[in-house]
Amino acid sequence: MTLQLAWALLAPLALGAAFLRICRVRLRDDPLSWFAWAWPCGCFLLAASLWIAVVLSVPASAWFVMPMPALAALWFAARRAVDVEASPAAPRITWPLRIALAFVVVLFCAHFAKASGLPCLLGDEANLWATKAKSLLLDWPRGEFAAAQQFTPHPDYPLLNPLLQAWIYAACDGVVHFESRWLVMLCGLCVPLAVAAGVRRCAGDGWAAAAALAIALEPEWLHMTTAAYADGMVGLGLVIGLDAWLREHDTPRRAHRAMAAMGCAFALWSKNEALLYLAIACAAFAAAVVIRRRALPRVDARVAWIALPLALFACQFAWNRWFGLSNDLFGKGGKGGSVPELFMAQFADRMIPVLDAMASALCDPKRLHFALALPFLALLFLRRAALSRALFAPTLMLVGAVVVLHLIYVGSYLVLSFHLATSQLRVLFQLVPAALVWTAATARVVREGGR
Repeated sequence: MTLQLAWALLAPLALGAAFLRICRVRLRDDPLSWFAWAWPCGCFLLAASLWIAVVLSVPASAWFVMPMPALAALWFAARRAVDVEASPAAPRITWPLRIALAFVVVLFCAHFAKASGLPCLLGDEANLWATKAKSLLLDWPRGEFAAAQQFTPHPDYPLLNPLLQAWIYAACDGVVHFESRWLVMLCGLCVPLAVAAGVRRCAGDGWAAAAALAIALEPEWLHMTTAAYADGMVGLGLVIGLDAWLREHDTPRRAHRAMAAMGCAFALWSKNEALLYLAIACAAFAAAVVIRRRALPRVDARVAWIALPLALFACQFAWNRWFGLSNDLFGKGGKGGSVPELFMAQFADRMIPVLDAMASALCDPKRLHFALALPFLALLFLRRAALSRALFAPTLMLVGAVVVLHLIYVGSYLVLSFHLATSQLRVLFQLVPAALVWTAATARVVREGGR
């Protein structure tokens, strides 16, 4: 079992390294980005191979071989790929940033040790994510998967987190309550690394060190590195996608397009909120095309990577339709109706408390969520920078996401005080890592514009 568990931890890293090799992202050229990107890419590919195993009803005892064909194909493709777009080497990491990153890693190890001594039996990590993972492992072979989803609060939630936990179950020859979090928690470690990589490119090592430390000292990061929730995974996918989007705008390369698509797909497969964020970003991009009368990009190799998040969305939609799984907020959760119906009925009573909660979250200097107020301020005072070509869609995505998330509370069937207390800061933190990279990119635009 020790060897199986070791392979369970090494498989995502091997798959991620192979994927980055195809994209020509080298460890020696940009170690910070490599470490921030390799793990989520590998987890995504591992979960995809397990999803195929589940659909084909491969016994859990044989799941350990499922990543091997994908790993062999990736390394074969990497060896045959022509090295025409090798990324230039990043500047050497300075000592302040190294010290900050070392502190982040040490703090994560402390969180990791703490969580490894607590069983995964309480809260949404057990009632939602671990329950779905156990259902994939135990109920699927008996044909009872669809019926078992009635016991989960959100039956339509995506499968990335549950598949990663089911992979650990299979490696341990059964359900375990401590090791199951490991792959998900390691995604939490990648969040400050990805933020530092994005901020460093726009603002330098000093600000990257400050951003990494700010993430590590935020209480919500403690939460995501000691529990198997998927909110940190959404934040990781968003910040990778935004960083890659900005890199592609500066220097178009295959690696940047691939990582933008992978970041979007990773977020989409983590939690339903990501679909909202990306829908707002797509609407903002379409608005930019219309307002500025820009031509849409031709469908060629430069935009072909968009097929990855689109295919993932289609597969997830088909999966939920096949099993009849629907979102509890849109008709299945409460007797009062769906979110649109309850929104109209509860608007007068809830709108002011929700706006007050939103202002309190964005204006609290003790929490990192105040970074989400910066796009609102930029639209007032730095409109030219915030709505520049590269930042138009990200700016409107951040602003629109914060607003729409709070409008959902108005239409929620849950008791408002309970819903806000249990989810507001945790869900808003999904946007915070991307907001930090956006802030650095906006500051760079202002600085280069001479204003």
